[in-house]
Amino acid sequence: MIIKHITKILLLSVLLFFSGCGSLIKQPAPVISYYQLDYTPEISTNASVNKTILIKSFYISETFNRDSIMYSSEKYKCNFYPYKQWISAPQTQMTESFRSDFIKSGAFKGVIIPGQLQTPDLLLSSALTEIQENIKGKKSFGTVKINVTLSKPAFKTIPQKIIF
Repeated sequence: MIIKHITKILLLSVLLFFSGCGSLIKQPAPVISYYQLDYTPEISTNASVNKTILIKSFYISETFNRDSIMYSSEKYKCNFYPYKQWISAPQTQMTESFRSDFIKSGAFKGVIIPGQLQTPDLLLSSALTEIQENIKGKKSFGTVKINVTLSKPAFKTIPQKIIF
């Protein structure tokens, strides 16, 4: 009698297990799409400045510097796409794009990146204050807001490394 009940319970368990897993097998895995920032800068090679420039890494709020792409369909309301992601962090993409474009332009004697042992003549600091998709009805458009500051560096020489 006990064996009969155990057999029924096992049979029912196996039947429930396969019916539950059967629906999972039919569902396709979601496709994750990856995006990168792309723009065409207007590079003018006519004017050249005989100075070096240090391009610092972009400052970006952690709200925007994430894998998922942010979108907004209403004012003051934001969300993130679960299956649309940046190929790399927006901070990295913007910093590398700026450095590459400044090098290609030839507008400066040299483009210095942080960590190089050269004293720059100018300093470029940038902040990415917004990067998202805005949806208005059936139309959508991207928004990128950047603040850029060009200044002279506060230091005259690069401090020497002291190793103890």
